[in-house]
Amino acid sequence: MKFLSICVLLTSAVVNATVLPRATNDKFQVTRFNMTGSFLLGEAETPVRTRSVEIYWAEGDSWHPVPIRAESRWDDQARGISFWRFSGSVPTATHFYAKASHHDGSQFYAPRDTESYHIKR
Repeated sequence: MKFLSICVLLTSAVVNATVLPRATNDKFQVTRFNMTGSFLLGEAETPVRTRSVEIYWAEGDSWHPVPIRAESRWDDQARGISFWRFSGSVPTATHFYAKASHHDGSQFYAPRDTESYHIKR
């Protein structure tokens, strides 16, 4: 009976975790992206003092375990925005999302909630 209770509890936790909305920030967005051959190229904007931006991509429902790391380009202190560029080989990707980690430990995702950017080929 204990095993059954644990299984039901774990199954419930996993199901609930997949439908929870992700934290977002109005200043974090992927501003453009395109495919060139098998490479995904793009740009993103984040709040200033963002530590890193990572791009997670998938083929259908199968998410690749290693993200593409974006490179910081420059900061616009007056607007409070940092600009980033990313590129990486994603030969079979169908969609992706971006994750920004801020210096204060918070994390934000783009696009909003549980959506992802769709790649047109």
